[in-house]
Amino acid sequence: MHRSIVLVSAFLVALAGCSSSTTPGSTSATTSATTGTGTGTGTATGAGGAGGAGAGGAGAGGGAATAACTNDADKAIQSADPTAFHKSISDCATTFIGQDKPTKDCIKEKTGLSDACTACFGDEVLCAASKCLTDCMADQNGQACTDCRATNCDGAFEACSGVKP
Repeated sequence: MHRSIVLVSAFLVALAGCSSSTTPGSTSATTSATTGTGTGTGTATGAGGAGGAGAGGAGAGGGAATAACTNDADKAIQSADPTAFHKSISDCATTFIGQDKPTKDCIKEKTGLSDACTACFGDEVLCAASKCLTDCMADQNGQACTDCRATNCDGAFEACSGVKP
């Protein structure tokens, strides 16, 4: 839960200082978060996918891996210094407000997570930004914000990452 609050909080702080007018859902994250295409022979699975190994899968970017952050290397990164880890994610969220590829590239560079795990964290940042902005603006720790993330983002993040929000 702390991780989600930090991500949304960081995003809201960045938006408050942004002079351009952005409306919730207007980012490219909306498209990438709902695309269910993917090819290859990977282990991607997901509801709404196009069946077959490596094809389809619900969630951001399509073909998202299941439990992508539960390997030993990614678990070690997340647990070594949780405060610094979450700050890195937050910094990327505020630096690249709603931009899919730059946000994920930043997360990868700052944390060293695997590509699949990086995608899960990046997609969660983009989900919170595009779907929960209005609910979280007034109080990112408030019930409306928590409920929005739980309804719109946390399930996909947990399925993708294997980590509870």
